[in-house]
Amino acid sequence: MRSQIKIIRALSVIFFVFTGVISTPANFFHKEAEIETTSVELRLPKSFSRLLEKEVLATAYSSHKQAKTAVGVTPKWGIIAVDPKVIPLGSTVTIFDFPQKKFIALDTGKKIKGNRIDIWFPSFALAKNFGKRKIKILIQE
Repeated sequence: MRSQIKIIRALSVIFFVFTGVISTPANFFHKEAEIETTSVELRLPKSFSRLLEKEVLATAYSSHKQAKTAVGVTPKWGIIAVDPKVIPLGSTVTIFDFPQKKFIALDTGKKIKGNRIDIWFPSFALAKNFGKRKIKILIQE
């Protein structure tokens, strides 16, 4: 029973040391509770492979229902046009002006070169109201 209590205490201390709640000198542990160290490799999913914050010049656009994007889908709220050399098609983009919405880079444009994006809006009035401005975005490739 006493050895079980020692092990439980040692495991509790290990937990608090590893979680950063407390720090302890190396000679704190008794010989009965030997600790084996291991290395852990953290692998993130590919969807989190690269996050990049950029400032870009954003313009707004709207289109007729028959229009198609560069990848062949009908434009809708949440689609942006990008320069694929800067932001790969299919990337998820957070626009800090619209923090609750995730945008997807599914379109390109002749005038969209370098650090420029076009944000699709459901009406010409909304697009005109947004206009052209510098904004910050977070790109998740």
